[in-house]
Amino acid sequence: YFERGRTNMFGGPNNLRKMQDEDGILAVVTSVRDLSLFWTPAVASEEKNNGTEKDLYPTMVEAGQQIVVNTAVEVKRKGMILEFHQSLSLLKEDMLISKGRVYLMMINAETRRPTSKLPPWAWELLDVQDGVK
Repeated sequence: YFERGRTNMFGGPNNLRKMQDEDGILAVVTSVRDLSLFWTPAVASEEKNNGTEKDLYPTMVEAGQQIVVNTAVEVKRKGMILEFHQSLSLLKEDMLISKGRVYLMMINAETRRPTSKLPPWAWELLDVQDGVK
């Protein structure tokens, strides 16, 4: 889910491909930090759940539940590094499931060296004000 949030900030996978093919810039994940998973204790109720083990110890996220992905970006080193602050929450319960920071480094596709030369259209899509969106 984190991947989709980051990709969407660039306008989708086609724009990432455009940035690579037309602008010569690759966006490469270099690290993931402070990744946390949040769990809540299961409430056991044999009467309510018919005593089945699955119902007594439910997983926090089940098929069909809607998940919200929140993504914010912070610009580092003049755009050479983008720090994405990301979190996942259950929509109905407004319950935090996971959070973390994912770092992308911009790489010149030809030289394979770091660059801070994001194309203007990418800056516009990221809509960064004072280094943070």
